[in-house]
Amino acid sequence: MPNIASIVLAAGRGTRMKDNSHNKVCFDCAGVPVVRRVVQNMKDAGIERIVVIVGHMAEDVMAALDGISGVVFVYQKVQNGTGSATLLGLRALKDMGYRGNVIVSVGDKIISSSILKDYVNLKGKAVYGVQRSGINPTGGRIAMRDGRPYGICEFADAAMLKAWPKSKDEWKNELQKLGLGDKKIESTIKKADETAICKKWFVGNSNGAVRICGQAFTADELLNSEYTNMALYRFEIDAALTVLESCTPKNVQGEIYVTDTMEYFAKNNEAELYVVKNQNDVLTYSTKPELIAMSRHFMRKASDFTATADEREKSALKAFISKYGNQPAIITRAPGRVNILGRHIDHRGGNTNVMAIDKNTMLIVSPRDDRTVRVSNTNPTYSDFEFNIDEMMARAPHNDWLSFIESDGIKNFVSAHKGAWYNYIIAIIARIQFSLDAPICGMNILMDGNIPMAAGLSSSSSIVVATAEAVTALNCISVSNAQFIDWCGEGEWFVGTRGGAGDHAAMKCSCRWPFSPATKDIIPGQTKT
Repeated sequence: MPNIASIVLAAGRGTRMKDNSHNKVCFDCAGVPVVRRVVQNMKDAGIERIVVIVGHMAEDVMAALDGISGVVFVYQKVQNGTGSATLLGLRALKDMGYRGNVIVSVGDKIISSSILKDYVNLKGKAVYGVQRSGINPTGGRIAMRDGRPYGICEFADAAMLKAWPKSKDEWKNELQKLGLGDKKIESTIKKADETAICKKWFVGNSNGAVRICGQAFTADELLNSEYTNMALYRFEIDAALTVLESCTPKNVQGEIYVTDTMEYFAKNNEAELYVVKNQNDVLTYSTKPELIAMSRHFMRKASDFTATADEREKSALKAFISKYGNQPAIITRAPGRVNILGRHIDHRGGNTNVMAIDKNTMLIVSPRDDRTVRVSNTNPTYSDFEFNIDEMMARAPHNDWLSFIESDGIKNFVSAHKGAWYNYIIAIIARIQFSLDAPICGMNILMDGNIPMAAGLSSSSSIVVATAEAVTALNCISVSNAQFIDWCGEGEWFVGTRGGAGDHAAMKCSCRWPFSPATKDIIPGQTKT
């Protein structure tokens, strides 16, 4: 096995996620934090020494990688470009006595272990992973001529070069045409207008061209390049240190990027390209919808669960496949609960003495591409039902949750479906959707429950909790236990009751006793993906 280490860049803020609950790389992808999938693939490829660059919400990244051997963390105090972050990692490796080759990747890009195995065995001082431009339309453009790479131009820079000859008022329209988002456009224009480096870079190049490694490239040449950067690099450590320590900012963002190194290596014809042909070998995201789409790639089909399923699960999976087909799915569970004191004093804001039991509600759930929710039950006495999330939410104004559920539109619906088991599924889906700006996906749901009904064991609340587990998992919703429990408690008000959330708290948070960190066994069961 060749001597090789890796650097994972995970210090950025990920503002396009519009969710500050986690570092961008720590959001769950089919039940596993993205950065953990990134690092695990590296381990599977035989890379044992991994330096992770952390900065924004560093503890979040460190917690996501807890338990993986061979990982060292390096803190980047100021996020001023991938080049600066890489330089920190290279210096740390050298300080640890490492001399060899280094793979550099980013924490929000899941690269298959097969590609990483190829990288382990590559030769050369500098290798740059690329994709066809149609696969990654806003990736950094590879400046090519006569089959030789000369450098990488960030897409924002190439876009700004295209817009530069026009008046300042027209910049935004030109950048929008090229696919930049509003925030990226705003920052690009601001820095291009204010930064002397950028003015020199654009204005100092005649005929709308920029000089890269001694060659003049027009905006159209760059934007129409055959290849885009996929942010996977392989360097000889001493060569990379020499190059990055001599790099200076020369882009719209005024930062040092790893991509700046290609021009330096290209001068000596030492820059090589590695073309990734399979789109699924490199999966990345910048927004929550993109993360949700990426998560589905890792979901198993319903039949894939049968190898390790118990008899109850096998029976339910068979029913699910018969009803909905062999779709990618997840399995969630929520237990029943018993109140040791036999009373619900949490209804009045007090305390309860509750615990979960070994009976539970199990859901097998597959995501849909529309907003329809179809529900069925393994018990044939319970009828199937189907509803549209948009139509349900349109039954009443969205001023606040109480006025929504007290509206005639909702009351009339609940009255028409009084006592229906699926009301509890609708309840929590509506409550979660009410709290979110983004639409949650439709679902196919099969329920199997073994909690005795009307036995004081909260079988209905377990439906709510199991459904909430499915909704949050399929939609990559990051939420605290407290918020999750509040949603469940308030969601159940939809059916007409006005209870507390003690039952839901017991179902979500109970642990098997005796409890120890080494043998912790959460009664509700983790969502299976």
